[in-house]
Amino acid sequence: MVSSASVNMSNKNESPSIDMNSVLELIKTQLQQFCLELDHRFHKEDKDEPETSSSKEKKHKIPSDNEEYEEPPSPKGKKSLKRGVNLSNQKVKYPSFKSSNNPEKYLDWEMKIDQIFMTLDLSELRKVKTTSLNFTDYTIYWWQDLQYKRSQLAKKPIKTWEKLKRYLRKVYVPSYYYTELNRKLRMFSQGSMIVEEYVHELNILKFCANIQENECEAMSRIMDGLRLELRDKLDLYTFVDKEELIHKAIKLEQRNKNKRSKSSWKDSKTTSKWKDS
Repeated sequence: MVSSASVNMSNKNESPSIDMNSVLELIKTQLQQFCLELDHRFHKEDKDEPETSSSKEKKHKIPSDNEEYEEPPSPKGKKSLKRGVNLSNQKVKYPSFKSSNNPEKYLDWEMKIDQIFMTLDLSELRKVKTTSLNFTDYTIYWWQDLQYKRSQLAKKPIKTWEKLKRYLRKVYVPSYYYTELNRKLRMFSQGSMIVEEYVHELNILKFCANIQENECEAMSRIMDGLRLELRDKLDLYTFVDKEELIHKAIKLEQRNKNKRSKSSWKDSKTTSKWKDS
């Protein structure tokens, strides 16, 4: 017969095993529940007094992703219907974000999320909730800690994707990275690239550096980086927007390329005739 003391000793010697995947899944579930509670709170703010009518209860019912809901009649008496967005039915695969010390990895992920949101009709709050559910690793803990600290300071929850991006950039895009990007932008030129490649790389740099320009500033930046042979010819024209400028630069570049190929062909032909003689 095994004594109770020996059992207790064996239990003490056993080290508990921790399944990190289970812990992360539990945190995700809690985060989803917290987001749902916030959603209910935002919708209840508009209620000034309790309503007992069944029709009024139906009118203020918060829809699930698969339900339709009807907004209160507009001042003109017209009704508008909106459908709750069902993300699963749309089969949209959101890229998960794993914390990284590489700012370019974060910015690449941010750009992909932006592209997805441009194709979907989602509210700002839904964007925040959907994005946060795709956080992994350290980002989950960071997000929960941020929400807790804001609630302790009586600050409003983050309800827009743009605001969430600003907080994420503070963590994953250090200030020195912007300084380096701005230096690159000032020195960036076409070099050996064709016009399309040059404009593409320039746009990526501007996005990463969070540069906002009007039409004139954008055209000036493009012109400054083009090769001298193109700049001299483009200075003879007036452009309405940067698309017109880029289109003209591509045409001039192609024309110059054709001239050079014809010239080289003539030179090679002349050389061959000289050798034959």
